[in-house]
Amino acid sequence: MKIRFTGFGAGLASSTIFLTVSSIAFKDLFLLITSIGLALLISTDLFLTYFVSRRCLFTSNIERDRAWVWEKIRGEIEIRSCPLDFELADPSRSIVIEDVEHISKDSRKIIISLEFMFSGVHNIKNLMIKIYSILKIFIFNREVYVNRNIIVYPEYLYWLQRIVYIIGGERSLASSVLRETSQPPNIFRSILRSSAGEYYETREYSPGDDIKRIDWKATARNIKLMIKDLREPVGGGALIAYDLRCSGSYTCDSIASMILSIVYTVYQHKISPIYIYDMSKKDLRFFKDSYQLMRYIAEKILTEPMTESSLHDFYEYISPSEYYKMLEILREARGSEGLSKDLASDNLVGIISDEKLKDIVMISSVINGSSDLIDLVRKLFDPEVRKIVMIPEKPWIDLGDVEERYIGYKTYEKVIEDLRRHGCRIYVKKRRGFEVL
Repeated sequence: MKIRFTGFGAGLASSTIFLTVSSIAFKDLFLLITSIGLALLISTDLFLTYFVSRRCLFTSNIERDRAWVWEKIRGEIEIRSCPLDFELADPSRSIVIEDVEHISKDSRKIIISLEFMFSGVHNIKNLMIKIYSILKIFIFNREVYVNRNIIVYPEYLYWLQRIVYIIGGERSLASSVLRETSQPPNIFRSILRSSAGEYYETREYSPGDDIKRIDWKATARNIKLMIKDLREPVGGGALIAYDLRCSGSYTCDSIASMILSIVYTVYQHKISPIYIYDMSKKDLRFFKDSYQLMRYIAEKILTEPMTESSLHDFYEYISPSEYYKMLEILREARGSEGLSKDLASDNLVGIISDEKLKDIVMISSVINGSSDLIDLVRKLFDPEVRKIVMIPEKPWIDLGDVEERYIGYKTYEKVIEDLRRHGCRIYVKKRRGFEVL
């Protein structure tokens, strides 16, 4: 158990020392008695609190050890025989107190939620509880034993599983890491929504929806928030331009999950024709069949590691046999993938004009391959073309030291400014939704 002064306690102790020194220097009896009284007060608070805190009993329970990166994991800390005030100390800021239930006069239950920004295996050894002394002069730090390994799955694995299930059906269930799960926010589905579009359906509310479109009658019938989904039809086909280059696991997951969720949504809504353009390789492909587009992108994510450690990171969540099973299902479903040519940006812009494409969706980390993104955007002169850029939140976070991150941040700022100047609508992918810059 570690003991330290609070801010108030440190000030009180300093005052006691000052009064003691002053009483000796000035031979003042009143100052001496006052300093002795304060010293007794501090000592009494320390010994009483130490005695009471030793009786405090702490137990913890984390409800599960697997979750997706956008999910919260619920947990409980039960405190018995402890009438003192306390708070949870979490240096990583991944643990949030949701509620405190009072069981009895000196027993309480803290309801907590654990959030993780990064996928991977997270080991939670202990939780730190700060216990305040009776007079708030001291803080006693007590550790609550947990020792749980929590596997946090990346979002792109969720979309891969959904796509593989559509293609392989029941055969793909063996490679599913989580059978029952919540759904991540579908950023591209949100982009299709409009406040003045055509009525599409009434469905359950999800993060990013406009609360003005809540259907109160449907909400009352279903006893949960329902909204009217209004969507702008994507007319004249669309082009999806992407760049899979990224700096590390966080940005790679964001980039991969965005492109996979887009092709999944394109398949769901039967949007066609679709051109897909790899900005880093200058490779353009044309798909009339959104099913084959979805299959092609899923196989590409599986077979072309975005970083040197991508495949190793993938095996952190599923076994090699499950990986090859997913790949086998995707390859067996191969069909006609249409046109594939190496094209420069000038030729690509010509195709956009000739085919009268009205929607250009670009996915990039911004700080990797920024010149290719800017080069493409600068050549999209047609004001009728809707330019949408989708980027990860804080893409510099995977860079090495502080200096590299600062350079990445300044690059990000300049690229965003240039994209805005050219009329791009920028969507920033967040853990539980998106933000429009």
